[in-house]
Amino acid sequence: MNTLNVTIEDAKAASAAIVKYLKPRSIVLFGSVAREGRGSDLDLLVVTDEASNQSENGDLLLHRCLRRYHKRFPIDSFIVPLAKLNAGFRRGSPFLHMIAREGRTLYMRDGRYPIDRGLLPLGEPEEGDAARAVQIATRILPPRKTLNLKT
Repeated sequence: MNTLNVTIEDAKAASAAIVKYLKPRSIVLFGSVAREGRGSDLDLLVVTDEASNQSENGDLLLHRCLRRYHKRFPIDSFIVPLAKLNAGFRRGSPFLHMIAREGRTLYMRDGRYPIDRGLLPLGEPEEGDAARAVQIATRILPPRKTLNLKT
């Protein structure tokens, strides 16, 4: 049975449970639910602090806090400390770059906008999102000459 019964609302609810019990740095939704709004399972990347949840204990806690959701639909969740996430990006991990392309941030503890990793906010970006994206792009991209063409 491969029905598309998992929604973004399910992802938000699962994310809230993770935040309550694990207090992660961020949670990113990827896969079909992130791309299309519906899917047959939920794909989540949970980013933790360096010192917390680095062992199998983090995986066990993650599984426990998602137990009631596992009863309703399949969940593929990955928990990774921030240092390992950054190292994976530097090494060019295809998996992490795929998440950066299609991922949608469900939660960001410190409020830092993740556009520098290619992640977009869930739903429609707001004016503040665009302003932060322009600030980051201005910092990252080299200056370009502009032509002042009068019409």
